Amino acid sequence: MSEQEYVVVFDVLLVKQTDNAGLFEIEAEAKRIWLPWSQLDEGSIDTDGQVGSIYLAKRLAWKHNLT
Repeated sequence: MSEQEYVVVFDVLLVKQTDNAGLFEIEAEAKRIWLPWSQLDEGSIDTDGQVGSIYLAKRLAWKHNLT
């Protein structure tokens, strides 16, 4: 089994979070989407109100047209 591949999505705002997911506002796409923490890699923003980058599983990035 291969390791998970990630893509970097820049200029993201973490609007709010739960134990299982975060609601992210993607500036370039002008949309908000819930993303599960299990699909984000270490180094992704993780605090409400924080702006930065997320490292998102490649297959999920494709699903949400973020690549």
